[in-house]
Amino acid sequence: MFKNIIAYVYNDSETDFTQIHTQVKNNTFSPLDQDITSTVGFDQFDDDVYIIESDNRLLLKVKSSSKNISEQMIRNLTDERIENAKKEKGVNQASYDVRDIYENQVRRECLKYTTPTNKTVLLLIDKNTHYIYANTTNTSLAENAIHFVRKVIGKLACQYVYFLSSFFENTIGAIQLQLQNSGNFPYCLRIPIYPSVATHSTEDVKIVLTGIYKDSDSFIDLLGGRRLKSLELELVSQKTESVSVITTFILYFNKKGVLIIKDLLLGDSESNYQYESIQEECSSIMLLVGRYMKLIIDSLDHSLSRNDVFQ
Repeated sequence: MFKNIIAYVYNDSETDFTQIHTQVKNNTFSPLDQDITSTVGFDQFDDDVYIIESDNRLLLKVKSSSKNISEQMIRNLTDERIENAKKEKGVNQASYDVRDIYENQVRRECLKYTTPTNKTVLLLIDKNTHYIYANTTNTSLAENAIHFVRKVIGKLACQYVYFLSSFFENTIGAIQLQLQNSGNFPYCLRIPIYPSVATHSTEDVKIVLTGIYKDSDSFIDLLGGRRLKSLELELVSQKTESVSVITTFILYFNKKGVLIIKDLLLGDSESNYQYESIQEECSSIMLLVGRYMKLIIDSLDHSLSRNDVFQ
């Protein structure tokens, strides 16, 4: 959970979570019926547990299910059945009402035998910081989950956490300089010695570099002047002379400036721990994600911009 994250910020005065437990229970997920093409609801984490709350944080699981049917296929099958019916009955034309009957019949049969596509998005609502984290890199999927929560609770004013456009256009050298000048002591971000970097060529072809020393001439030559697509970063702590790496992640540069995190490392110590329940595991992950993401966003604060909508 939460290896990949899209971050939102919400306005507490324009958001109401007071009845969310009841609202979630009244909007649980139900599988698709034969005649329905899509459905969405809150899925359970455990038996009858649809929401997990810990340390002033909420965890929701939004599940959607849909059946995609080709309208062209429906038209073709309908035409075929009408032609067969006209031959059997010895007529040259079929009325619009007859066509509707055949088309509805074809549609019901297609829905019956089409396998639904299920998608799940976890939403971590951190009421301590007023951030919401969606565990996906798909902005449409995240936005649909947020929209569903807004519809259910009736009052949720939030938006993506954005990059400044100037930061999005930066080259590797300029970003490295900005990171070194971070004022979030003792925590800051730095580029690893051998980072993973993806850039765009002049022909907009993706170029991925790994295993090259970041200060080498070849590294600088290969990336010189190129717009970044993604960059591996480390969140480090330097409370004394020693520096410790807290977590690593890939910062993805979305064209719209949306903050997207990939491959967030939550800590090796957690991976081997045996939790007594799903709720205990989720509570631990909620704490780590809330802590790490707050530090990451704070460390990027000089290069990130929240729109002034909530000011």
